Amino acid sequence: GFVEAYQPEYVPNASDHEARYCYIRQPDIIVYNLIKLSQALSPLMSDKQRDQAELLLAAEVKYIEDSLMKMFSEKLGLPSSEPELVTLFMTMLEETKSDFTMSFRDLSEIKLDREKTPCPGTHWALANLAQHAEYPRFISLYTDKLKEAGVTEETRRRQMCERNPRYVLRNWMAQTAILQAEEGNYAEVERLLRILSTPFTKQEEAEKMGFAGPSPKWASKLRLSCSS
Repeated sequence: GFVEAYQPEYVPNASDHEARYCYIRQPDIIVYNLIKLSQALSPLMSDKQRDQAELLLAAEVKYIEDSLMKMFSEKLGLPSSEPELVTLFMTMLEETKSDFTMSFRDLSEIKLDREKTPCPGTHWALANLAQHAEYPRFISLYTDKLKEAGVTEETRRRQMCERNPRYVLRNWMAQTAILQAEEGNYAEVERLLRILSTPFTKQEEAEKMGFAGPSPKWASKLRLSCSS
């Protein structure tokens, strides 16, 4: 399932007892799978090809790290990697257990102001994150980085809205659709397909259904399995 309250080591899959596939370990799993692929193909390779494979695997680690940092910087509307800013934001997310998807999305919809706290009614995820003691410093640093990069407020918000979806398939949404489908009613499946086809666009139907709001309490411990 998608990450909701940001917990890097949370395991949403009931089949993953060793937490190998938790969010924070995804880069490690990519490298692990590539190593296994290389080992499987090794008998078909020449010595030179094996050496090349080892070099590629060594370079892959840095490539993944650099790509992740660039991706998160772009999610903040910045054109180049900003490790200090990204690390601070992710630390605040983790320590406040704020919603991963909506914290980014809420940030894309507000005017930056270190003195003003986001409204809990309209930007509930960011309002929770803003309770962190480092939030004012984050906004100041963020504003400085945007100015240095020549990114206007309008451009920042537009680019962020293009990279941060308002709707994702949360576990509770899937569970509701599954239960209805098991009874032969596929209306909710069709609704989700329709809404999630354009996840970056605000939709009246989705808002009424609470798809951009906090997950219901009953769904807090929902976990998937390989057969879900």
